[in-house]
Amino acid sequence: MKYSTFGKTGKKVSRLGMGGMRFEREFQEKDCVSLIRYAHDKGVNYFDTAPVYNEDRSESIYGRAFSEMDRNTFYVATKGDNALPAEEITKHIERSLKRLNVEQIDFYFLWCVINPSQYKKALEPGRSLEAILKAKEMGMVRHVGISTHMYADDIDEIIDSQLFEFMMVPYNALNFNQRKDALMKASKYNMGTVVMNPLYGGIIPQFREIISIFPERPDRVVEDALLFCLEAPEINIALAGMNKKEMVDFNIAVVEKSEKIPPEAQKKKEALISASKSDMCTSCGYCLAHCPEKINIRSYMEIYNHYQLIGSVRETRERSDWYHQFGPLYGDDKRPSDCTECLACEQECTQFLNITDRLKWIDAHCR
Repeated sequence: MKYSTFGKTGKKVSRLGMGGMRFEREFQEKDCVSLIRYAHDKGVNYFDTAPVYNEDRSESIYGRAFSEMDRNTFYVATKGDNALPAEEITKHIERSLKRLNVEQIDFYFLWCVINPSQYKKALEPGRSLEAILKAKEMGMVRHVGISTHMYADDIDEIIDSQLFEFMMVPYNALNFNQRKDALMKASKYNMGTVVMNPLYGGIIPQFREIISIFPERPDRVVEDALLFCLEAPEINIALAGMNKKEMVDFNIAVVEKSEKIPPEAQKKKEALISASKSDMCTSCGYCLAHCPEKINIRSYMEIYNHYQLIGSVRETRERSDWYHQFGPLYGDDKRPSDCTECLACEQECTQFLNITDRLKWIDAHCR
């Protein structure tokens, strides 16, 4: 296993982290525990979970595994809802400690910050962050970070605040432009960086026959997607949801062949990927400032990207629902139907996409 210094925390963490969201309901707890210990024996020392994962079973599963592991050989990360009052967060931390079978949580995240208003609310007196920082003072939590789905331009304020020691964002070879600048800036501020969904939530391996990362290597799609994150100089940890020993072995084998590369080499990778996906939105966001209706075109084009990748209207509709309920379209009342077809967005599009036609498609299929 290869390790990385996790920003200003100074902790040596495995570049591959084990996500605790993929223990299927039909799996026996003892088998999940065995898998966690197997990953640990292979060198994984960063284990991520949250109170509600796996129908609220994940923390307890980890706790049973941790009771059989040397506490000095692993780190545990869990999370607290950004919308709760301080007293509720404190109760949640106490419950997590009990479930996880640890006296201290190594890395605690202000969780799932979707938009700037949520972030500001979480920072108010008597709200989530106040309780998390208090828990750190009391020794219940060692280090405090933030997990966010916002785009890079909105993440700037979080990084500038220097309230957090580390940050977790969605990031992969298909959507890297959304948060690339934020990860680079966080790294310059010596914040630890974790990326979730390095395989696009399982879509890359599921559709490996039709998704290309680098077209000249069609048989190495999953490996290349992992390497894209593992080798990026600004990323400390790539989280992977693993529920089979074969997954653990494959991911660790990729880690072992990975080498951190200079920024210039990573930019070349990004350029190759962008060139191979000329008919897909790259999330550059240049269109946003030119839309008179202030439609979040970038997010709607990402939804359409999803349709291009998997070809399923139903799953694209589900993706759209998620964007509105939990993602970057949360609380946004501007819809594709508000488009006036002024074409200002298409004049700015670096991919020369027919944006208005795609907005019409989303309006017709994803209501």
